Amino acid sequence: RKNGVVRLMATSARGLHGNQSEVEVSAVWVPEGEEPCIGFTIRDIGRRLASGPQGARDLTRAVEELTSLVGRVSLRDLVRDTVDLVERHFIEAALELTNDNRTSAAEVLGVSRQSLYVKLRRHRLVSPGGDREEDVSG
Repeated sequence: RKNGVVRLMATSARGLHGNQSEVEVSAVWVPEGEEPCIGFTIRDIGRRLASGPQGARDLTRAVEELTSLVGRVSLRDLVRDTVDLVERHFIEAALELTNDNRTSAAEVLGVSRQSLYVKLRRHRLVSPGGDREEDVSG
């Protein structure tokens, strides 16, 4: 009522049987007429969100989980864990972008191939026996 209109507010709605869906809500206050009222438009955006990059949603969710630890864990530990999480995410994205070509992934990330291998081991992203530099073609 105070602003007269609300546009594209992201939230979630829960159905009668407990199903939850991501929605956008828009509303308008209509004070004229016999009875003042508020009109709502609720649009399901779950499919649109699902078609977005999964990695971005996973990273957002993980950062939200880390944020919930504020006050229970030291800032130093929070920053370390956040840096590790983001670094792992970017390495996975670079490997996906380059079809697992580690040489190209290192180039995309702006690190040496040796540095990438160290990070792959640290984040346990190397499969057993997968530590060999077999993709030197890039």
